[in-house]
Amino acid sequence: MSSFPRKRPDSYPPRRSGELDRLSNQSDEAGLPSNQRNPRITSLRHHWSIWSTSAAFLLLALLPLPYGYYTLLRIAICLVAAWIAYVQWKHDDAFSGWVVAFGGLAILYNPLLPVHLTREIWNMLNVASAAIFLGHFLAIRRMTATANASTAENLEASPKSVARERMRPPRRGE
Repeated sequence: MSSFPRKRPDSYPPRRSGELDRLSNQSDEAGLPSNQRNPRITSLRHHWSIWSTSAAFLLLALLPLPYGYYTLLRIAICLVAAWIAYVQWKHDDAFSGWVVAFGGLAILYNPLLPVHLTREIWNMLNVASAAIFLGHFLAIRRMTATANASTAENLEASPKSVARERMRPPRRGE
């Protein structure tokens, strides 16, 4: 350890209140809601293969396969379901039905504390889980299509605004 005494946090010079307000509102300058500040994390628009591969793995589990496949299935579905639950939670800023459904799937397919059920029950759960993955994918596609349509409607110019733009004299520097 160092022989120098450590400074306590309260011994640092306090910030001016204006500077503190500017720093705390820095991410709000664009006026974006919290779920749009970091679109890379909160975006639900990912490649369709995430959902389709997971559903295919679950439906493939209906066949009599070696035990190693079911262990791999548990690991893959647990990771994907936990990731989707996290991304959905960040997107909604709340616990939605999708967050609960995928959180439940992550717990059910958890490879560290496995749930032991009969083959018939697992077959029903695998089909239901595949339906949840595909249903979520279709819901995201519908939500994205609706958002894209409303954005396109808002961006279309009305004839009055186009005529107004033509009549406006050019500003300096244009």
